[in-house]
Amino acid sequence: MDAFDPISAQRDRRGPLGLDEATLAPLRRAGPKLQPALTAALGRLYAGLPAATAARDGLQAHLARVAAGAFDAEHAGAAAAIAAAHARLELEPAWLIGGYARIMADLLAALASGPTPVLRRGPSQTETVAAQRALTLALMFDLETVLSAWWGMRESAARGAFDAALGRLDEKVTDTVKSVAGYSQDLVSSAEAMGRTAGAVGADAATARAAAEVSLGAAQSVAAAVEELHASIAEISSQVGRSAETARSAVGRMEEARAVVDQLGHAADEIGTVVAFIAGIAGQTNLLALNATIEAARAGAAGKGFAVVASEVKALAGQAARSAEDIATRIQHIQDVAGSTNNAIARAAETITAMERIAVAVAAAVEQQEGATREISRHVADTAGRANEVGTLMETVTGRVGAATEAAETVRAAARQMDEVLNGLGGLLTKAVRTSSDVANRRHARRRALMLETELAFGRESGPATLTDLSEHGAHVTTRLGAPIGARGVLTIPNTSHRVDATLVAATDGALSLRFEGDGLASAVVDQLAAAGIARMIEVTIGDHRAYVKRVADAVAGTQAVKAAALPTHHTCRLGRWYDGVADEALVALPAFQALAGPHQAVHDAGRATLKALEAGDADGARTHLAALERLSEGVVAALRELGSQYAGRHAA
Repeated sequence: MDAFDPISAQRDRRGPLGLDEATLAPLRRAGPKLQPALTAALGRLYAGLPAATAARDGLQAHLARVAAGAFDAEHAGAAAAIAAAHARLELEPAWLIGGYARIMADLLAALASGPTPVLRRGPSQTETVAAQRALTLALMFDLETVLSAWWGMRESAARGAFDAALGRLDEKVTDTVKSVAGYSQDLVSSAEAMGRTAGAVGADAATARAAAEVSLGAAQSVAAAVEELHASIAEISSQVGRSAETARSAVGRMEEARAVVDQLGHAADEIGTVVAFIAGIAGQTNLLALNATIEAARAGAAGKGFAVVASEVKALAGQAARSAEDIATRIQHIQDVAGSTNNAIARAAETITAMERIAVAVAAAVEQQEGATREISRHVADTAGRANEVGTLMETVTGRVGAATEAAETVRAAARQMDEVLNGLGGLLTKAVRTSSDVANRRHARRRALMLETELAFGRESGPATLTDLSEHGAHVTTRLGAPIGARGVLTIPNTSHRVDATLVAATDGALSLRFEGDGLASAVVDQLAAAGIARMIEVTIGDHRAYVKRVADAVAGTQAVKAAALPTHHTCRLGRWYDGVADEALVALPAFQALAGPHQAVHDAGRATLKALEAGDADGARTHLAALERLSEGVVAALRELGSQYAGRHAA
């Protein structure tokens, strides 16, 4: 059995109880006498606890050694086992304290009963008293050991449970933030889709407007052509009307010509009658002349003169007969021509009558066409009016699409701002939980807030990282680099010789918590880096704020289009993210740090008010807010410089 130093054991806990070898000797001599009393005491103590057999037997074996003064190297382990066994039974420390008191009373009574050899060590001290004193001290020491093991176990379990709860809280917060961030991403995507849709609708509206303009031009051209067609049809109608009238007049003239031809035929007939009469006379004359010639020949010489006359008369009669025959032939020809003329006039009259009917039909068709043309003209005019209305509506749609596009851009910018806030929320909640108490805090050394560019590597993967929180044994960085929890990496600070091994213990959306391995960094090194990081933060954020003011001023001047919703807030800008993440109580206590929040928020409020006034068309109001913004920004710059001065002064002190 290894030697056990109860004095050292006491000093390791709550101070010496006076246990030493001389004190424990009477207890060791009386140990066998205590075993029956111990068994009886434990039986009474655990009565009614049927599930406590293992705990009782373990405590009996343990107290048997304690009552015998046998403290060995296994004592602390046995005490821890006794504490764990009773904890599983959900027996509180008060139960153990009361149990030890009852056991102590029974064992002290057992020591006091029966004859006990007296070994004087002092004027009034007996062996029994010495054994009772040693037993009391031994049981008190053992109770302290058991309770210390109990509380250590409970504290370890509590730390484990608390750390597990914090881990679950981290997971829940991260999941919640990611879920909400997912909605914000959906909102961003929806706003972008709405912007794209509005752009497409705008393009379609512009195309429709152009088509409406083309349609309007075509309708106007058709209307003009229809007007010309209407005029032409009216002229045709007029000409057809005149043609019908002329045809009717021609039919009348033909009737008159036919009457004249008929009269000519009648006259020819009458002439034929006269000619026939003349031919008859010529025949009779010729017959008379023949008779006269015959009679003159009978008269002889006396009738010669009469014969000459008769011969002449006969010649004239023959000539008259031939002339009459010729006239009859010509009259017959005239009659034939008159008949043909009459027939031609009849056919011409029929043709002209047919032409008149056609002209009347054409006039009716032209009249119908004129009506149809008037209807077409009316519809074309209505179409032109509708096309003009479409063009006007397309102008309105184009204007509204422009407004919708601006609204979509505003929503998208606001959603991005919300997404940035949500992305930072998880880290802020984790920081708030982890720094809320010493139990939750993974780093018990002071956390220095800073802003310093570093290099981080996990295996073969490496990349830039911004150091925002640093202590001797850990750091917090923001980076695009990813790695699983528990990954081993190396953090290197450029332009220095500082390079430290680290383990990734937590990660939230690009914000990594690192635990340094080995000795970590010396406090002087951490303070030096923090001072450089604060100076760097002030330099960078002063530049940010001047760029912020210039951006708003350019928007007021009209050289840059900026929406109010696109501006970062006092939480999402670089200074705001750094400020919200500060866990350095010494830095937070500086007056300049506490005085920075108000002016910083006022700067962002003034920038937003400037652009809001500009969007509302209030140019004077925008200039007024811009002037206030410039004054407030200079105040933030002065506050940052004062913060740097106070931090440097405190660091130097």
